[in-house]
Amino acid sequence: MKKLFCPVLLLTALGAASVHAADVAGLQISLIPDVAIEDTSTVIHGLTIDLLCGENQQIGVTLGFYHLMTDDSEGFAWGAVNYADSYTGVNWGLVNLTKQKFSGWQDGLINYTRVEFTGLQSGLINVAGHCHGLQWGVFNYCDKLDGLQIGVMNITTDNRWFNRVPNQFGAAVPFVNWSF
Repeated sequence: MKKLFCPVLLLTALGAASVHAADVAGLQISLIPDVAIEDTSTVIHGLTIDLLCGENQQIGVTLGFYHLMTDDSEGFAWGAVNYADSYTGVNWGLVNLTKQKFSGWQDGLINYTRVEFTGLQSGLINVAGHCHGLQWGVFNYCDKLDGLQIGVMNITTDNRWFNRVPNQFGAAVPFVNWSF
């Protein structure tokens, strides 16, 4: 029984390892998500080049036009539009959108993180749910601020520094807004 059990266990472990290895790749080149070297379920640890649009979980460098980075992606993304479920790292693009959490630096014309942002947003328009860090742009908006906003117009709907002032004044502050 022992002699049969060990080879079966070894083959099962090798099979599981090969399935896991098949879900990871070092290079992705895509025209669109369905016309690409790797399937959209493959995690890319390395370089991704999205000629028009790509869709993968990214861990590494992503270059191209339109990126759909799934799950918890990380690294550096440079493109016209960078969209991520959650992202850690740097997004440089005309438009940077994050569905859940972003940690790092977003730089573009429009930066948007729906739930929680930590780091630096620099651009024309910066929007975050809960902002931990610095928003630096012409128009800055967040629901809750633990940090600093510098811009022509800064809006924070929940800022403990201005709770006693009427909401019409306290929510919108020109030039500098803070909450620590």
